[in-house]
Order: sequence, then structure tokens, then C-alpha cells
Amino acid sequence: MRKLSHSIGTGIAAVLAAGACGAVQPMPPADGAIIGEATLVIGAATVRDANGQSRSVARGDAVRVGDRIETRAGGHVHLRFVDGGRLSVRPDSRLQIESYSHSSAQPQLGAIKFRLDEGVARSITGTWGEAARERFRLNTPVAAIGVKGTDFIVRAAGDTTSASIYSGAITVAPLTGGCAASVGPCLNGSERLLSEDMKGLIVALDRHSQTAAVLPAIEQWARHQAAVASAAAARSAAGEASASADKIASASTDKAVALDGARSESGATVAGGADKNLVNDARGATVVVAAAPSASDSPALPGASTGTSTGSAPGPVPGIVPEQPTPQAGQLVAARTGATPALPGDSFTQRFEQAVVAGLEHVAGSGPYAVLRPRAPADGIQLPAQGQASFRLASATAHLQPAGGAPIEAVAVQGGNLSVDFSRATFATMLDLSSPSIGRDELRASGSISASGILRASQGGTAIDGALSADAREAAYAFDKQHAAGSLRGITLWGR
Repeated sequence: MRKLSHSIGTGIAAVLAAGACGAVQPMPPADGAIIGEATLVIGAATVRDANGQSRSVARGDAVRVGDRIETRAGGHVHLRFVDGGRLSVRPDSRLQIESYSHSSAQPQLGAIKFRLDEGVARSITGTWGEAARERFRLNTPVAAIGVKGTDFIVRAAGDTTSASIYSGAITVAPLTGGCAASVGPCLNGSERLLSEDMKGLIVALDRHSQTAAVLPAIEQWARHQAAVASAAAARSAAGEASASADKIASASTDKAVALDGARSESGATVAGGADKNLVNDARGATVVVAAAPSASDSPALPGASTGTSTGSAPGPVPGIVPEQPTPQAGQLVAARTGATPALPGDSFTQRFEQAVVAGLEHVAGSGPYAVLRPRAPADGIQLPAQGQASFRLASATAHLQPAGGAPIEAVAVQGGNLSVDFSRATFATMLDLSSPSIGRDELRASGSISASGILRASQGGTAIDGALSADAREAAYAFDKQHAAGSLRGITLWGR
């Protein structure tokens, strides 16, 4: 550990020791004061200070009041504060430390306040936050989140905010009126409470709603987003006021309350709350992990898997497993670019030019293949804040581009799997490939998912570039894998 760690720890220990003797109390740090350090940095991340100066982040670097942490795709930063508080800033995120101070003699002078403009962050309260819970706040562009001594995760994406709990409790209210400037819980009558006993649930709020909705994870979240989008379109067409969105949120909340009675039997367990440590977060610990139900338990929530995915093919299941129909994928379009031909058996790809003329937006892809989807709504793509989902292969085409300019050879895609962890914003995939030149081969890769639903991975000579649909029910990606015989290239569509 760098000298900075020692100096911070020594300085705080001295202040607290003096305070215990009645000589002095820790006072609120001024803007620019050191209040912590970076303990883990993965990938590309920068800090923009209060003066607008930007620098790369490295482990051991000081963190100050007014700093803005910015991560790119694959970037991940852990912060440790002087009171033992922890903060994880995940990929494609922007978070600012507006205040971090405490005074036991004058608690009204202290405040802990973060602002998450975009992306995902996890916060674990330290001793200062525990001592003055009424002075702890995290704001997003649409929500005011009051923290009641807790370990929680929040996602801000466009006009939507969602949050879930490891331990403790939070309140979520619309960021309206005086809520933006205040600290602590915003108690305006529209707040919603989410506590650690509400396992498998999230609290969600969009800009057009007056009250946050408490919802089961993943499936109901996707339905809620679809309902909100539909209501917004109806308001725009009819020129109505925002009351429609409020009705949608209210209906979603009523449904969640009805489902809430069975939440304790959902098989979901909270992970990582006991030790209040971000080590598991660095390894990608999920907020909610679906446990295998016992004989007395009900099935796990729809869409949740029964463990942490490794990207491997599912193991054998004893007994006879009914054959599942091929999943349908109608929102995303797989397209061929340039002079790329449609290979034998390829009945699903389109010409890139035709897809663009049809009004679709090019969002991902590489080389001969591209992924397109309908243009995102004004509030952007909204993904579930937590949980896991498994996708099944709907369509695929692939070929081998031999070295030396020889004609391309069709490659069979005989199966595969795709798993997505929304809590970690990561994915893992496998494809089973074969052709006369390569024999039997596998493509395996894992990567990150951006806030706009873009899937990217680059490792070991394999590159993947793809996207999720707006409701996170479909996925598509183009791939390129280097092989001794040449380049394996293709595109896939997935559904669930």
C-alpha cells in the first residue's frame, strides 16, 4: 500500500483519539480535502477534480471532496473513505462526491452526498454515515435516495433509476422541489422504502412518475418499462398530461404488493451483506442470487438463474427434458455488410442497406456483420438493475475466411449459450463451431455490458460486439475468432 494509505489512517486515528479525550472533534472536510483513496482500479477510469482537471486513476490515489469518478467500458473503481465507508463505481459510470464530512459535536454541519449521473454504483456506509443517517444522500438525475445505514446498489440510466439492497434500508423519492439541495431522506409523501427483508425486489422510478414502484426483479421490471414506454407514447400522441405515467406506476406498484406476500418463499438470498466488503464486488458479486429451492420453497423468480454463470454449457439434467421451441427474436436485426453473401442455411440476415432504410439504428457489429435495432426512446435503453438471465440461440451463421485470400468456407454453429448478469453488467457466451477445415472448435468469451445495452468482449484472439434489445429479452452479437486456418466470423441472434 502506498504512503497515502498510511498517512490517511494515521491522521484519522489521531483525530479520533483526540476526540475520545474530549479535546477535538472531527470537522467537516473543506472542498478539496482528502477523504479517502482508490483501493482497486480495473480498466480505464479518470478523476475530474473540482477545478475541472482530469487525470487517470491508480490504486492508492487520493480522493477529495468535489472529485468526479468516470469509468469507461470495462472500467471499475473501488474507493475507501476515512470512516471505513466503501464505494464501487462500475463500468460506463459517472459519480461525483459532493460532500463527505462529519462532526459529532455539530452533526448539523456534516453531510455525505453523492451524485450518480449515469451508470451503476454500490455504496457501503461507514461510521460517519451510520452516526448521521439523516444526513446521507445519493442523487440521480431523477431520484433522491436516502440512506439508512446500508449496503445498496443503484443504477441511473437516462430518465430511469432503480435500486436494490444488500443490507439495511433506503428510501427513494422523486428529485423534485427542495430534494435536490437537501440531504438525507426526502420525505415528501412520494418516497418508497426498500429494506433488506424485501429480497428479490427492486425500487424503480422514472421521470414521468410521481411515486417510485417496488417491483420483483427482471421480468416485472421489463414489463414495467414496456408499460411506461407505452404510456409515454400515448401521452405524446394525445397531448395528455403526465397522469398516465402515474397510473402505470401505481398499477405496477399494486402488482408488486400482491406479489410481495410470496417474496420470502422466492428462493432468493442476499449476497455480500454480512461482511460489508467490496472484495466480492470486484469479483462481480450479484445483488440477488437465486438459491435452489427446497421442498418447502416456491420456484425462484422468473428469469433468475440458479447460480453464478461461468459461461459454460449447462450440465446434464437427470430424466427427460421436454424439447423447448426455438426462441423468437424479432426486435434486433442481424445484417450483412459490403459484399458479404448469405451462406447456405442463412435465412435471417438482411442486407445492411435495407435495414438502415427501414429506419433501424446500427448499434454494434464488426467486419462483415452488423447488429441493428429500433432507435432508442428519448430516455434511452433501460436495463434491469439486478438479476441474471439465460438466453437461447435463435439463429446463427458463420464462416471461415482462410489466410491467403482463399474462398470462404461455411461453418456450422451447432449450439451455444449466453448468460447475462445485470447486477454486474457482464455477460458470458459459448458457441460450438465446426467445418471441414477447423474440425470441432469452441468460441468462449466474457465481457461487459454498457448502460445502453452494448455487449463487448476482446480476449485471447476473440472479439465480440453486440447489443441487447430495449426490453432485454433479446440479444445479438457479431464475433471474430482467430484460428490457425484463418478468421472465424459470424453473427448470432438470441431470445428467452
